[in-house]
Amino acid sequence: MVAGVLLTGGQSRRLGVDKARVALDGKTFAARAAAVLSSVCDPCIEVGSGASPLRCVRESPAGEGPLVAFVCGVRALHLEPDTSVVLLACDMPRVSRVLLQCLVDRPASTVIPIARGRPQYGCAKYGGPALEAMARASDAGTRSFKWLQGGAQHGDIDWIDESVWSTVADAIEFRDVDTPDDAHELGIEVR
Repeated sequence: MVAGVLLTGGQSRRLGVDKARVALDGKTFAARAAAVLSSVCDPCIEVGSGASPLRCVRESPAGEGPLVAFVCGVRALHLEPDTSVVLLACDMPRVSRVLLQCLVDRPASTVIPIARGRPQYGCAKYGGPALEAMARASDAGTRSFKWLQGGAQHGDIDWIDESVWSTVADAIEFRDVDTPDDAHELGIEVR
């Protein structure tokens, strides 16, 4: 079983509008991401503003960063210890079902794609020791995923590069929309 957590929070300061509510092809980023995530994962939950059709919770206090939000979502799902969880950030509007299924199907409990030389923490599968380590780190005040690069104490992490994911996905799927320029480069109008 693989569950899903959709992140729709964040302040979208650089973009100037709520990312979750930006539309692409008539659907908001949040609605698109919720549909893709729930086509591969069950159960699914949104952590953020309630912009998707998924059940929604909010980290407390709000705005504490993606790691805190993700841990909040995992805890709200009340999962069995051996469950892996796919994280999808709503500001990656081109992520496909096929890409998420690739992550789910990999045998490692934690699968983190590398695109453009950077780990894609916002589109990854986390399980077992990594989830436990994330909860401890979040409780200790860590707000970012970057500490995961630190080593083996986080369990079995499969860092997949383009040679793996390019068989099912295009690099554009990992593009996130943080600024108006990012949106423009993806052909998305921000209003």
